[in-house]
Amino acid sequence: MSLLDDVSLMITPNGVAEDVLFGVLPTPTEGAEEVTNGDFTTDSDWTKGTGWTISGGTANCDGSQSGNTDLTQIIATSVGKQYKITYTVSNYSAGSIKIRLNSGNVSLSKSSNGTFTEVLSGEGGGFSLRADLDFIGSIDNVSVKEYISADMTFTRATTATKVNSAGLVASVATGVPRLDYTGGGCPHILAEPQRTNTALYSEDFTASGWTLTGTGASITVNSATAPDGTSSADTLTAGTEFAQVQRTYTGTSGTDYTGSIYIKRKTGTGQINIRVGDNVNTNITITSDWVRYEHTDNVSSTTVRMGVKCDVAGDEIYIWGAQLEEGSYATSYIPTSGSTVTRNEELFTRTGIGDLINSAEGVLFVEFAALANDGTNRQISLSDGTVDNRVTVSISSVSNEVAGQVRSGGGLSMSKSNAMTQTDFNKVAIKWKVNDFAIWLNGTEVKTDASGAAPIGLKQLSFDKGDGLNDFFGKIRQLQVYKTALSDTQLDDLTS
Repeated sequence: MSLLDDVSLMITPNGVAEDVLFGVLPTPTEGAEEVTNGDFTTDSDWTKGTGWTISGGTANCDGSQSGNTDLTQIIATSVGKQYKITYTVSNYSAGSIKIRLNSGNVSLSKSSNGTFTEVLSGEGGGFSLRADLDFIGSIDNVSVKEYISADMTFTRATTATKVNSAGLVASVATGVPRLDYTGGGCPHILAEPQRTNTALYSEDFTASGWTLTGTGASITVNSATAPDGTSSADTLTAGTEFAQVQRTYTGTSGTDYTGSIYIKRKTGTGQINIRVGDNVNTNITITSDWVRYEHTDNVSSTTVRMGVKCDVAGDEIYIWGAQLEEGSYATSYIPTSGSTVTRNEELFTRTGIGDLINSAEGVLFVEFAALANDGTNRQISLSDGTVDNRVTVSISSVSNEVAGQVRSGGGLSMSKSNAMTQTDFNKVAIKWKVNDFAIWLNGTEVKTDASGAAPIGLKQLSFDKGDGLNDFFGKIRQLQVYKTALSDTQLDDLTS
């Protein structure tokens, strides 16, 4: 029997588009078509803004607009429901276009020919294709359908950024989970805690608050292509000695702060320093590729400095995306201008899936990595909605350790742990069955327990302990739930 024949629930970074989280078995469903005349066979049903016409079976924008311009249709989207939107761009030559559901829910901008798919939350009222002031191109095959996914309920009340499949830092809308391609290769689901970037004007190092020192030092703004693909990177040039740019913040003494910044060499061979608080990360060798460098310090006063220094006269480096956040490690980039910006935490749960889980026996398998080996408990669980009946896999609060636990009726059936490099991707499986429990790690059975009862009434999957505590923050490549306690051979195959 193939492992896939026995899997009852699967989460992977494979959805209907790059910006959709994952597929969960069974297959998601779609509702009826909400758009009328989405193939533009007639010049009707659409309200056309400046520059828009309908002819030849397409809607066409000719670039005559002086600002954003909409092609709009009123459709009956419902608040809180998800909608799958597809459309085709052809004859593209300039600018960008994006989707708007009512006034607030906006997709990422598209700037090329192709067929695009978005999943957005409904807000009632209208649906628009919004062209920017430069867009020239044609639109066809517009479809909006209610998207009833089997996916997990996801919460993040702010925008965020990720590294997309092209290797660029990209914005992700509120309420949209992130598939992150940092490091290249296969993506992972990225879940992070709430953090605030206090580094104001994170992409303009000549703005108010940034101080430049060094005889003859200079900064040239918007002089290179940045990690997000825009021309927003600045050049820091050392004059006759060095060039240092930094700013000062008010913080909390005795607290960890982490500074991070993207740097790329332009000329020279010298090293750079990154400063956070009173601590300097010295003699960093940089490359001709964009790299995000970071440094953490437990500050000794309420005055917190963050900056970068180019040590050798005449050297030039590109800089972009400064971030200073309270915490012992850097999280994904949070752009700022004139004020601090907070990215909210990300929470995942899925209730009402008792038919996909066999409480009497099964396997919970996860391939995941921690954001840092930071001494916190980060858990993923199957539960009955309480902590009394649950199967839990944890990136432990103990340094470089993984843990598994099974509870039945409030009693402990298994609680085991094993050494694991937390920041590496690891494959972990928790097997449960009456008097037959085990933890498998990267192809090896590392812990067993031959005494205990199976949990009762499992019906929920959560990126936490089962009660909203010990939220899982980290990276997930895949998660699978099996309705049988797999054989050792199958568990070896699954975790290898």
